[in-house]
Amino acid sequence: MNGQSSKGYSEGQRWMAPEVANKKVEIDTNKAAVFSLGLILWEIETGLVPFGEVDAVNAQRQLGTGSLPLMNSWTNESKIELVRRCLSLDVHERPTLDEISSLLESDVELGKPAMDKHHVEES
Repeated sequence: MNGQSSKGYSEGQRWMAPEVANKKVEIDTNKAAVFSLGLILWEIETGLVPFGEVDAVNAQRQLGTGSLPLMNSWTNESKIELVRRCLSLDVHERPTLDEISSLLESDVELGKPAMDKHHVEES
């Protein structure tokens, strides 16, 4: 397929901020980018597509109601909090891109994906 579902909706909606998907007139593009980045951080951490069990439209509906994808139980709390802040429905609660960059640079553990619990200490 070409990134479109059978109903014509783009799979890219999975990573779209709700205010963008809802086509609100005034959108802070930086804060919308932070929302998408939060989903990408989640995906890197889990190795899963956000709400992969449903189609893109239903994934966007879940995000629009504030439902968040679950993080791995072995993910550090700082990373969970960063992702939660990025995925806030209130754009004013989302961190800035500069703040995210500073956090990732200053916290070594925050910048690394969690080790898969099935592959710990195998080498």
